This record gives sequence, C-alpha cells and structure tokens, in this order.
Amino acid sequence: MNFDRLKTYIDRLVAEGVPEAQIIVRQNGREVFRHVAGYSNEAKTKIARHDDLFWLFSMSKVYTMVAAMRLVERGLLDLDEPISTYLPEFKGLKVQGESGVTELENPLTLRHLMTMTGGFSYDFNRYPEMIKLKENKNASTKDLVNAFGKVPLLFEPGTHFCYGFGHDIVAAVVEVVSNKKFRDFIKDELLDPVGITDMGFHPTAEQLSRIADKWRVEYREDGTKPITLGPKINWLRLTDNYDSGGAGLFGNAEQYIKMVDALANGGVSDNGYRVLSEESIEMISTNQLTEEVTKEFQSQSYNTRKGYGYGLGVRTLLDPKAAESHSAVGEFGWDGAAGAYVLIDPENRVTIVYVEHIINHGDLYEVHHRAMRNIAYECLGL
Repeated sequence: MNFDRLKTYIDRLVAEGVPEAQIIVRQNGREVFRHVAGYSNEAKTKIARHDDLFWLFSMSKVYTMVAAMRLVERGLLDLDEPISTYLPEFKGLKVQGESGVTELENPLTLRHLMTMTGGFSYDFNRYPEMIKLKENKNASTKDLVNAFGKVPLLFEPGTHFCYGFGHDIVAAVVEVVSNKKFRDFIKDELLDPVGITDMGFHPTAEQLSRIADKWRVEYREDGTKPITLGPKINWLRLTDNYDSGGAGLFGNAEQYIKMVDALANGGVSDNGYRVLSEESIEMISTNQLTEEVTKEFQSQSYNTRKGYGYGLGVRTLLDPKAAESHSAVGEFGWDGAAGAYVLIDPENRVTIVYVEHIINHGDLYEVHHRAMRNIAYECLGL
C-alpha cells in the first residue's frame, strides 16, 4: 500500500492555510498510515507533533453513544423508556406547536435523544436557565441538563431531525444509571481499558499547554475567507464541573482512534478489550430515522449527508453511489466543529481519524473530508 497521494493531499491543505493537520488510517486492527503536518502555534515556532491536543467537539458523540450502549448491554438502560424514568425533572415536558404549547403525544425517549429527533437545538437562547447556571463554575452535568426539561420541545419527538443538546442529556442519564460522573465512566469503561492516557473532558495545565492554537474562518462580503486566531476554549465546556457528552472531549488522532478502531473490528480493541458487542455496533450504525426524517436529514447542511442516514449519534452510509464513496454500506462516524472527522467501516475493517483546529471551515466538510476518505480507500486498494 502506498499512501503518497494522501500525504500529498494533507500537505497541500497545510500549504493552503490549515495551520496543523493530523491523520491516521488503520485496517484490520493495525496502523497503515500516519501523518502530521504544519505548526501548532501562531508564530510557527512549534512544529506539529503527534501528541499535540485539540478540542474534538462533536466527535465526542461517538464515545458517548458507546458509553450508553454499554449500559444497554447490561440491561441498565432501555432506548425506548421515557427519559423521565432516569431524569424525573423531565416529567411534564411540553412541545411548541403551531397552536401554542401543548402536551406531548408520545414520551421523549433515550432513542430520540441519541438520534437528534428529541426536539432540542444548540440555540443557547432557548435555555435561559442553563445560561444562568453557567455562571456557577461548580454546576454539574446533571444541574445544567435539568434546565432542558423546563423548555418546550421544538417538535413532537421522532418527527423531525434537529442537531442539538441531546447527547449532553444522554451523558446525564449515564451518570444517574452508573452512579459515576460521566468523565469517570468514560475513563473507567473506555479510556483506561484500551490504553488512552491523553484524552478527557478537563485538561490539566500540562495538557492545556499542548492544545494547538484554535483558528476560525471568517466569511467576508468581498468573498475572502481569512483564517484568524481564536480563543483556545471549548465554549461547550459550560463549567469546570460539566462533562459535555455532545462536544466536551479533547484529544488527538492517536488517542481517539484507539477506542473507535475496535468498532471496525468486531468490537474488540487491539489489546483484546471488548468495547461493544457486534449487535450493539450494528444498532449504532443502522439508520434510525423514518423515511421522511431521513430525507430531512440529508437535505440539511453539508453535501456530506448525501447517501447517508443517521444512526445512534452517527451518520451511517446507506447508498455509496449517492455518497460518491468507496466505503461500504454501514460505514459510520461523525465530525467536529473544529474540523475533526472519524470514519468507521466494519465491512472493510477500516478506521480513519483526521484532526485540525479550525472553526467554521465549511470547505473542509463539503470537500476535503470526502476527498480524504476516497483517497484513503484508493490507497488501500478498495
């Protein structure tokens, strides 16, 4: 296998303005390609390294789904149980309809939260109590999540797709059922067993020093798209005591791939740890949306959704031809607000993780992730 084309593609991205990029490709449980390019700081005095760290944002969702499914496997969680069974504060939820606020016709369930059909959004302004709680740096995951139960849902659960805070609520459910902070459950169940030592929700001072400078693309009226330096913070790390199941993890390609690669290899990591059963992986990667909501999902946002449905917290490939993809049906994964991307393909036992640190990098999702995917498969001879 020759990955010169993929290396050249990543190097070109850096030459054209991406400050730092990391990519790892694995097949059949072993690494077949790794590359890092660029600089981790604005002054370009720190050459990019494999142990540089990044906020992974929504790539956190894959870890959250695996955590929840481990509890489902133990019979401690039911995907179709009303969420109020686990979070009593969500009793009496209402929905904002055309005729005003009304009672729900059907209960909100864990499955609705995991599939983004629960009626929550990422609009902070909808959740004023959560904004108020953010002022308390000790406010916990459960404290903040309870604020979502006080606001009417955007629609009847299961009837539409809206990307939002659902996975943060799932994290709170995991806390209640496991009787552990979400960060500790992730560490005990996923990070430590597969040998992940440099990833989590709350970086130490030493880890903060290795977080790469974070950038932002600005789209201007004159058509220019300059990349400007932004703050290193993760705005979805709401307090020092809040673990965002939807967007809270920091890490890098080397650390992140250790767990997700197990999902491409029957659920077992390369050190022999059983992450999930094959049945659970199949459930995660199976489209959970109705035909109508699938069309809605595909029509939203980036063209990366063409040919894909949405499983439990992940896109999942339904039609390789429509997606113009070399990957197999059932390939799944997601991306992050700062440019990270994960692909998990159980059929071909392939895993790809790409990381950069640029907010609002639209071309990346629309063009470059797709190109990396297909070039990687061509290099693999698939």
